[in-house]
Amino acid sequence: MMASALEEVHLRAGESLWSAVAERLGERAGRAAALLVGSAAAGFADGHSRPDLLLVLPAEDLDAGAAALGLTPGEWGRLRLREVGGKACAVSADSLESAVAALADDALFLLRSGRILSDPAGVAARLAERARLVPPETWEAKAEAAYRAFRQRKASLAWAMRRGQPYVCLDNITRLVALSLRLCYYLAGKPPANAKWLFQGAMRTATGRRIRPILLDLFGALGEVAVLGGSYSLRHNAVYAVLTRLQRALEEELR
Repeated sequence: MMASALEEVHLRAGESLWSAVAERLGERAGRAAALLVGSAAAGFADGHSRPDLLLVLPAEDLDAGAAALGLTPGEWGRLRLREVGGKACAVSADSLESAVAALADDALFLLRSGRILSDPAGVAARLAERARLVPPETWEAKAEAAYRAFRQRKASLAWAMRRGQPYVCLDNITRLVALSLRLCYYLAGKPPANAKWLFQGAMRTATGRRIRPILLDLFGALGEVAVLGGSYSLRHNAVYAVLTRLQRALEEELR
């Protein structure tokens, strides 16, 4: 199926889910904004994807509106309404505005990638515009912060390796990969995708394409999982050596 045809299928599914949600919300639907978000809106959808809705309600409607849908405010939950399946998250307009003001990645990503299905008060459009107007220096600062966190996490990994702690090592490696992927987005001037699509989206950026071979080498080195790279000595550890290459590559990207 062609991408445009697939996008149309997902849009119709999102609209159907919103129609069922609006029926359940009753008169509150007239005060709610709805955005189609997730893989269907961010360009990662396939034939197995289901629609995700971000519902933005006035603070006074949030608890009752979420309860009507069987949701907990601020948390994602599954919906099954009128034979239409998907997920939804109900938030207040005030909390979403605060998240945008704080430049929270999740909020910025949802608003920039989301497709507005209903917005009677114009709240979603206004916040989406603010999310799109984040200045370049903000992304530069986020990239630098991610790199500092990478260096700190790599030091933690070195300590765990010296002490022979495989589980802690794996946790640190996962966090290091995530930080490098988030940095790819920041250098491209945009917020990172959620964890499910973090890698795929990062590989679409210029930085991601350049560090991809190093990341693949890292995944290959994890095959020696018994001692996470062949040795607990940093000098001879394959995983640590690849991460050092990754660090140098990120340094080059930040220059």
